[in-house]
Parts: sequence; C-alpha cells; structure tokens
Amino acid sequence: MLTTCDSSDTTCSTSGCTNCDTAGCTGDLCAHASQLIANANLWLEYYKPSSFKQTAYYQNNFKPLRLASSTFSKAKTAHCSNCVNVSTTCEHEYSLDHPYIRTDFKTGYICMAYLSQALDERGYPMIPDEVSYIEAIKRYIVYKVKYSEFLQGVINPQIFAKLEDDWHWYCQQARGKANMPDTVDKMENLLQQRNRLIPKVQRYYGFFGNLSSGESLNFSNNIG
Repeated sequence: MLTTCDSSDTTCSTSGCTNCDTAGCTGDLCAHASQLIANANLWLEYYKPSSFKQTAYYQNNFKPLRLASSTFSKAKTAHCSNCVNVSTTCEHEYSLDHPYIRTDFKTGYICMAYLSQALDERGYPMIPDEVSYIEAIKRYIVYKVKYSEFLQGVINPQIFAKLEDDWHWYCQQARGKANMPDTVDKMENLLQQRNRLIPKVQRYYGFFGNLSSGESLNFSNNIG
C-alpha cells in the first residue's frame, strides 16, 4: 500500500480556519494537491536503495501491494462477510476483479503506475514506424485473406504454407525488435541490471528504484 497522506501533518489549508488545529477543519487534508506533492517530494528525497526502506516513515506509509496468490486471501474474499482468511499474511494484498481492484483493507490510498497502449486522436492503437512491425502486419493480413481461398482449394497449399511461414518469421523479427533496447541509455541500464555478482532479490520492496545502479564491491584484503 502506498499512502499519500501523512497523519502526523498538522498543517491546515482549509479556507476559514484561523489556526493550525486540524480538529476544527472540515476539509480533507489528503484531498489537497499540495499534500500529495509534499509527500512525493519527501519520498524522492529519502528514496535510497537501502537506508530509506529501514525508516519508520517507509514502514508506515510506503509498502508494495502484493498480488494475492491464495484463493482464500482477504483480497479475494472481501465481498464475503463470513469468509475466513485461512492464508493470512502480514503483507497487504490485492486481487483484480474487473473492473475493480479488491484489497485486504477497507480504507487507504493506492498509488498506481502502469503502461498503456499508445493511441492516436481517434482512439486506435499506434504502430511504431519500423519496417519490422509494418512487414509483420502486412504478412498477417495477406495470410488471413488467403486463408478462405486455401479452404476452398483455390490456392496451392505450398503457397499458403509460404504465406504462413512469412507471417511467423516477420512476427518474430518484430518481437525481437520490440525487446531490444533502442537507446544507449537503455542498453546501459540493462547492463547494470545483469552485470552483478550478488543479485539484489529484494528490489521489489523498494519499488524497483535504483534498479540499474551499479554494484559496488570491495575486494581489498584487510586481514593483517
């Protein structure tokens, strides 16, 4: 769970308040953009791969929301008032129940980051301007158009097999192009992630921050 409101903050920005006592304010501090920005800046300021994760502020306000793996987890049975969580865990969990995200807690705040398909002004998916993608789409269209002719016996089976092979070949080429880093910076990040003697398996709990930071090893022999 990634919260966006610090309960210890006593600053009140509600109009009409004459003091900083939040008990007399009717506004929700968490609803103000300034509070979100302040907490985000605080998060960035102290965001370090090791030290920040050991602070009490991180433990109370910043925690990854794990995907529920058990059928009986609270994140999947929250709609059932009589269900027992037979797979209880100390970590917060969530489950996807389209179009809802179910969690194991009733109130709180969730911060989400996601990748979406690039769309044009009409709402259609955009295609990268790369020959590999364009050729793969062209071969797929030809392959599907000729499929009905193949079933009717109009087209030679060997020709249809060639069309199918072309589609698979260009599809794999486009997939390889998509998986390859296209800038020097991306290649350097990939290098730093993989070129390690000691893998850092706990990076999930730091939201994968500093994922591409280099490894610092001390090979000096201090034994006298």
